[in-house]
Amino acid sequence: MMGIGAVIGIVGIGLQFNYMMQIPGISTAEALVRFFSFFTILTNLLLVFGYVFPLIGPESAARKLFASASMRGCMLVYIVVVGAVYNLLPRQLYHPVGWAKVADVLVHDAAPVFYLIYWVLFAEKSGLGFRNASQWLLYPLAYLIYTLLRGAMVGYYPYPFVDVLALGYARVLVNAAGLTVVFWGLGLIVVAASRVMVSAPLRVTQSTD
Repeated sequence: MMGIGAVIGIVGIGLQFNYMMQIPGISTAEALVRFFSFFTILTNLLLVFGYVFPLIGPESAARKLFASASMRGCMLVYIVVVGAVYNLLPRQLYHPVGWAKVADVLVHDAAPVFYLIYWVLFAEKSGLGFRNASQWLLYPLAYLIYTLLRGAMVGYYPYPFVDVLALGYARVLVNAAGLTVVFWGLGLIVVAASRVMVSAPLRVTQSTD
């Protein structure tokens, strides 16, 4: 199943990369930087690493990191937010066709749904605590800081809800605060769900004693 997930991510990212490299009016270097400035792309890459490293290095440090309950849980939070936020906001403004549409569906729809199924059925879940939900905020907060700093320097923002030029800093920070609450709340849900799923087999066993 991890192989299927890796293929979904690699194909989706590859098609998105091809599309980005064809945008007129910007240099190849700028197109490359912009490509890796999307939270969607970075998060899908994270998922690909999570699928691939355990397959190619079962005893490696990377395998242990990406197979851990905390990493599996945070990846679920990030990719679910990717799918949910995109379908609620940018999808109304972006209407790709052809292979660009395929890429769009793979990274924003197929990847979140597939990873959710994978997490429920196979991912390590033991040992998570509600403190993890707060720790998982570091990645989106780091991404926000990078996006605002780079946007201030080059005048480009990858998503309309963080576009300081159109909205101003006050509105963008309100949007960021709202998304932070979403990340944190979803993290709490993931932790709670993991604890229920870990403890459920114990309750079944005890009931048969």
